[in-house]
Amino acid sequence: MTKDKASGNILSIQLLRGIAALMVVLSHSVANTQYLPEENIVRKLCVWGWSGVEIFFIISGFIIPYSMYKNRYKVAEFGSLMIRRIVRIEPPYLISIIIFLILNYFIFFTPLYKGVPPGIVIDWSNVLGHIGYINAFTGKKWLSPVYWTLAIEFEYYIFIGVLFPLVFHNNNIIRRITHAAMLLLAAVSMAVYAIPHTAPLYNGQLFTFLPYFLMGIALFMFRCNIIARTEFLILTAANLAICIIFDKTNGVMLAGISALSLAAIHYIKSVPKTFLFLGTISYSLYLTHTLVINRVMVATGKITGDNYHGIRLVLCVLVCILTAWLYYLIAEKPFTELSKKIKYATRKKTQD
Repeated sequence: MTKDKASGNILSIQLLRGIAALMVVLSHSVANTQYLPEENIVRKLCVWGWSGVEIFFIISGFIIPYSMYKNRYKVAEFGSLMIRRIVRIEPPYLISIIIFLILNYFIFFTPLYKGVPPGIVIDWSNVLGHIGYINAFTGKKWLSPVYWTLAIEFEYYIFIGVLFPLVFHNNNIIRRITHAAMLLLAAVSMAVYAIPHTAPLYNGQLFTFLPYFLMGIALFMFRCNIIARTEFLILTAANLAICIIFDKTNGVMLAGISALSLAAIHYIKSVPKTFLFLGTISYSLYLTHTLVINRVMVATGKITGDNYHGIRLVLCVLVCILTAWLYYLIAEKPFTELSKKIKYATRKKTQD
């Protein structure tokens, strides 16, 4: 597990962040058949890019407690933890909502829009429900198809912030009982989620994705010598089994991706600069790409023919990356730097 000397970031984590963000971008891009036809082999592969979300959950499972552990976190400092995460995550998220509303309003008055301008009605209760991720509980539609995952991440910050002393307890019995309870919770939650009539009640909630966070936590504890290899393997195998047993459609595939992600974090020591860059802008790329995809499609609408589908897709991805880089510099980086100044106490800064 090697760190970048300049930033202190874990290289393998940066790699996975870049890959996961790019996977999601490709998934949302090829979901529109105007980029690639349904029979295209590249499209068939890229549609699975939505699994980048689970990779992000594994990353958070690893890196958040890693930061807390290195900072000698205590439950009494829960408020500081949440302030740090809010300052780091919320402003770019809220700014993206404002941009979304502005673009959706003005697109009707540009030459790029080919349809009949509808009556512009904004459901402000829905918009306000994005603040504090209330829509995760009301079931109202998210403005962007990626926002629901931020709600789950935020629930995880609360979860790990409160249970940290038990999850990483020095007493082996207490720690193992805690992990057994979390595994049982994950299994029950995923079992309930698998029932068609009850799934909507749990959609977009932390516990239905808990195994992915728990795998990241297990790897962190192993890497920091809190648990031995055997205990890590048992915890990982149990979480992979839960994914496979209770997700009949995608469980095997997601279990494989999860195992590869854990191996990448543990073993990869060197990362190309391109992926370090993508890892740096991954949050901005995640937030902004849905704002870009359809607009690039409309702007390149005159480029037709099978030979140009790939060109439009590559152009779309490049514009998404360029937009994300600018967004990172303007809307994300300042708040990232600000969050680093908020400490639990007088302690060293670590990546989070």
